[in-house]
This record gives sequence, structure tokens and C-alpha cells, in this order.
Amino acid sequence: MLLDIKNYKNRILQAQKPNPWEFGNSILYKLCDEYPKHEKLEIIIAKIWLIGRSYAAAIERGRNNSREIKNDVFYTEKVGPELQESNIDEIISGLQKERKIEKKNIPDILIAHKYLIELFKDIKKSDIEKSAERHDRSLSSKYLHFHLCNLFFIYDKLALNALGKFIGKISKQNPYHIVLSENNIDKDYSKFFIKCLMLRDKISNELNINLTPRQLDNFLIDIANNGI
Repeated sequence: MLLDIKNYKNRILQAQKPNPWEFGNSILYKLCDEYPKHEKLEIIIAKIWLIGRSYAAAIERGRNNSREIKNDVFYTEKVGPELQESNIDEIISGLQKERKIEKKNIPDILIAHKYLIELFKDIKKSDIEKSAERHDRSLSSKYLHFHLCNLFFIYDKLALNALGKFIGKISKQNPYHIVLSENNIDKDYSKFFIKCLMLRDKISNELNINLTPRQLDNFLIDIANNGI
């Protein structure tokens, strides 16, 4: 049985307040805000390294050639150059005009996420094992979140499990369901994304509280860490 969101108003309000992690996160937001592009190697390395390591999603995890290339060289000779040569700046700049998640821009958001998953997979030459897929899915959401914080929900196992306590299966009658028929999206992240929207809307409609993706993540992590 799903939990009634009305019983969690105080914890949702708490999720909107400053917490001990806010200062550290603000540094990552500022880094990506001041240096959004992927032109200079040192900036690319700083962003992917600091976000990945801070959020237990380092890009070197899961690569199948880890014994051939040391991590430092992997960043300077693989990660940085391939992000430089990618279309990531075009994708991010195309979404920067969007101030919030709306039905019309959801496909573009999910396609951008899928693009980054495939790019990370190619950089690492990783296979399609489930553990590698989950890791790339998580890193892509976190990396894009810090560049476009109002458009991307943060995906990880803790948030996914907590979300499932409030939101069940996405019915075909749900107005967001049609998004799942889009091509070139990651189905697992897309389902997570839609459920986050459903929970966000539920909180707004039933409690008159409007959460940002970061605040929703604060709430889900609180549920995951401290129980129901």
C-alpha cells in the first residue's frame, strides 16, 4: 500500500530548508553555472570529477579497461577530450532557455539524459551489464542536474526506493505516460522522472507546496535514510 503524502507535510517543509549539504552543493552549482561549456580540459575534468566523486558516481567506476589506463590518465586522455568533442554543449544550451519542466520539453530532457548515458558508455567502453547501466544512469542525471537544476531529477537507488513508497505504476491514462513511447530515451530513468513529476504534482495539489527537483531529492533521501 502506498503512503499518504498528507502525513509527511512537516518533512516536506523541512526539505525546503537549508541543510548541512547546501553549501557544498552550492559550490558545484556555481561551478557549472560559471563554466557551463566543455571547451577547456581542466574545467571539464573539474566538473566530472567533483560531481562524480561527491555523489558516489565517479565515471571510472564500471569501466572494463581499468587495469590498462590509470584513473588520472583516464580523465586527461579519455574523459576530457571526448566530452570536448561531443555535442553536450549544444544539448545543454538548447535546454537553458527552459525555466521549468513542462510536458512539451520532457522529451528533450529525457533525450539529453540518454545521450549522456551513451557518451559515458562509449568513453568507458563499458558493456551493458545492469550495474554499469545503473551507474551511468545515475551519473548522467547528477551531471545534468548541476548544469540544469530545474530540469533534471537526481536518480539513484535511495531516491528510487523512497519514491516507490508514494507512487505506484504509471497508468496508461496518466498524461505523462505518452512520453514513454518516445524513441532514444532511457526507459528506467524516464519512468523515475515521470514518477518524480507525479509526486511533485501530488504534493502541490494536496499540500500546496511546490518543490524544486533538489528539494524533492532532499525529501526522498530523508525517507530513505530515516525511514517512514
